[in-house]
Amino acid sequence: MDNSQQGLSAKIVDYIAARGQDKLEKLDKDIDKLKLSANPADQAKLEKLEQKRLDEREKFIPANWLTDAAKRAGQLQLVSHAPKFIHSDARATGVFALNSKADVDGTISTANIQRPAVDVIGNAAALDVGKLLQLEDEGKALIDYVAADDPSPLLPIAQNDEQATQWLAGFKRAICVDKVTSHKLAKQVYWPLDGGDDAQQYHLLAPLYATSLQHSIYETINSTRFSETAKAAKTARKEKILSDVGVINFVGIAEQHFGGTKPQNISQLNSQRYGKAYLMDASPPSWQTIAKPPLNVKTIFAGIFNHRAGKQGRALRHYLEHVFKQQSVKAIRDERADRIDQIVDILFAYVGEIHLFEPGWTASADCQLSDAEQLLLDPKRRDSDEKFELKWDKKDWPEEIAASLARWINRQLEGVKHKSELLAPGDVELVQWKVLIAQKLRVLKDDFREFYIDCDDKEHN
Repeated sequence: MDNSQQGLSAKIVDYIAARGQDKLEKLDKDIDKLKLSANPADQAKLEKLEQKRLDEREKFIPANWLTDAAKRAGQLQLVSHAPKFIHSDARATGVFALNSKADVDGTISTANIQRPAVDVIGNAAALDVGKLLQLEDEGKALIDYVAADDPSPLLPIAQNDEQATQWLAGFKRAICVDKVTSHKLAKQVYWPLDGGDDAQQYHLLAPLYATSLQHSIYETINSTRFSETAKAAKTARKEKILSDVGVINFVGIAEQHFGGTKPQNISQLNSQRYGKAYLMDASPPSWQTIAKPPLNVKTIFAGIFNHRAGKQGRALRHYLEHVFKQQSVKAIRDERADRIDQIVDILFAYVGEIHLFEPGWTASADCQLSDAEQLLLDPKRRDSDEKFELKWDKKDWPEEIAASLARWINRQLEGVKHKSELLAPGDVELVQWKVLIAQKLRVLKDDFREFYIDCDDKEHN
């Protein structure tokens, strides 16, 4: 017997002793209380508890406990793929498939995990047997010996080789079921086969949930997001301190729950995950329109901006119609201002995209935009065009942009297809929108100026 087998045998004995100690300590507390009682009825209870303690102590003798555990092993199943994640009442057979050859075509599967976690399903009262089978030493678990028909770790505990073999046969029922079954609540897929001249034939497939794979994903994501190392890296980034560890973000992640308030009814690993599982975004990439300079158009506040901000414009109209008869309180005014800000942010995002193009594109003969829109969309042209620089400095173009956007908002409130029956925005509303918009645009202009001053300073230095 090698060192790993001896070490595992010792861990089995320690595991049984720890479970017995928990039971006996609870009984000892109850016995000590009864010993202090003068009630004759409590003395009768004391005798029963003392006898129960003797029985429990006998039960947790390693050989006795393993004999009982081997009998109970058939009440549970060790699996890598479980059925109850499909439906909590699906009484189907799980699959223990951890030793399959790793896929080479790039598909992520349980076979890609070097040491997958083993899940346990079945009678919750027998979960202690499942934990026993997952005890390991030097990277090899008791379940590995059971699967290989190797009783070596059990021999030092058994009274003889025959008893160890009986235990092994009992434990093997947890991974080798006599009859594989599906269930009406489990998923089933008919897969067509080539039937030749005969009637169409099918394979009936029963997909199962890869709980071992999910557990690996769950632990990896949680460690990356919430470990002390990850927290330290996030703190360093927040405080702008150099860190050897990068911050990893998972974009588009979703959380799925199984088992409700009793996740242990699904499986043991599900209980350890508090019923949670992570879903990575597998949707196809969203269509991204490649931005291009707005040439041969008189203004961006028409088709281009309608396409980008039309949804927000309609949402603003619906909100104002909803609160039209209500008193104009601060909450309504703040909500209205927030919705205007969303529209301005969309404008800024579009402006940022156009700024990536080569400076000077507005000098083209195909550019029909107003001076204000040219200054907004092509500020770097100032580096090579003195007249353009003068327009930037002398003309108060942000107010003109604010007026154009305010008129666009008024058109949205009037209704593009159906004129609003409640809203009839006019000059008063136009002034309100201009006030809300102009301040943000002035900030944008100041940001441009500071950016160019910084760039000039760097060049001179």
